[in-house]
This record gives sequence, C-alpha cells and structure tokens, in this order.
Amino acid sequence: MKCTNYPNRLSECVAVGAVTHDVINDSAAVPGALMISDDGGAHWALSTKLGVGNLAAVACPTSGFCVAVGRNRAGTGPAILTGNPARSSFSIAQPVDIGGAFLAVTCNRASACEVVGQDVFGGGLIVGARATTG
Repeated sequence: MKCTNYPNRLSECVAVGAVTHDVINDSAAVPGALMISDDGGAHWALSTKLGVGNLAAVACPTSGFCVAVGRNRAGTGPAILTGNPARSSFSIAQPVDIGGAFLAVTCNRASACEVVGQDVFGGGLIVGARATTG
C-alpha cells in the first residue's frame, strides 16, 4: 500500500493485490485488485477490471501517477501497469519473452523506476524502467 500525505488534507492511498474470494484456486483465474482511498484509508473503492492477474506492489512517485507490478492474468509472465488510479484506467505493459512475475517496484520523483521479480525458474530478475508522469 502506498499513501501520500498532503498539507491540510487527508492521505490518498493506493493498495494492490488479488481478489481470491469466489475464485477457483487457479492462478489464471485470480483477477488483480486495485484499491483507492482518498480519506486516509477510512473508506476504500475496489477495482478488479484491470486486465491482469495478481498484483504484488505499487509505487506512486507523484500524486497523479502510480506504477503497479505483478503478473499477467494467465500467470505466465510479469505485468506493469501505469497511470492515475483515481482518474483513469491503467495502461498495461507486458515485457516480451520473459516469464515469472514482478514482485516489487520503487520510483523516484523523476519517474525512474526499478522493478524486481522472479523468473519462471525461481531466480531473480531486475529491470530498470522509465515512466512518464504527464
């Protein structure tokens, strides 16, 4: 979960994961979940219409831009989602020719992101990504 504090306002928060209730225990069937709160976590709105599977991490380098990572809906490869979770749908990027899943992401204010994950054999992979906020 990522929360951003603003002077004289409550925090905006974004959390990611997977919806597992009423779902057969099959990684291909588990939809990714994105939750948004604009009141410091007192109330949450859930979106499961993301087009990806389980999401593992989120980073928000600015108040209007987040990067979420996880795996694709088929469970066969990593996925990166970028966008403004409160105002628009996310764009989905699936790296070509690698399997596994992304497990963590961190971004700085210049929108340079580092993504870490695991390949299909359980080894590690590190990817540097450049994301634009505008």
